[in-house]
Amino acid sequence: MPQYSTEEIIQGLKEKNKEKLLWINRHHLPQITRMVTANSGTAADAKDLLQNALISLWRKAQNDQLVLYTDFSYFLNMICHRLWMRMLRDRKREQDGELRILFRIYQDLEIALNRSDELEIRNIFNSRKRRKAE
Repeated sequence: MPQYSTEEIIQGLKEKNKEKLLWINRHHLPQITRMVTANSGTAADAKDLLQNALISLWRKAQNDQLVLYTDFSYFLNMICHRLWMRMLRDRKREQDGELRILFRIYQDLEIALNRSDELEIRNIFNSRKRRKAE
């Protein structure tokens, strides 16, 4: 398997070089998968994460804004880690929001059931009063 320099990888991203993109995927996906699955994710999440990171880097490379002062592998792992932490935070917010909605529904149901019980009890008492009056 060939080894590419950071500059060659950036140039490969810019040119959408299939060989270099596949190399990045083969070379980095296992490590990113380990990081994601160790942090509440799946292998599919890891693939999506790597793809999102590469798209982000490709956009920067297209605008000549991708200048690395470190090894590409280190940089990509750092980007993926930060993206994954952001995705986890967003998922937690979504879950918290869903839990809040479910709790409100539960409260509304409880209120409705209590009101329903009150009405049923009132109806029972009212029917007894009517029977006694007859």
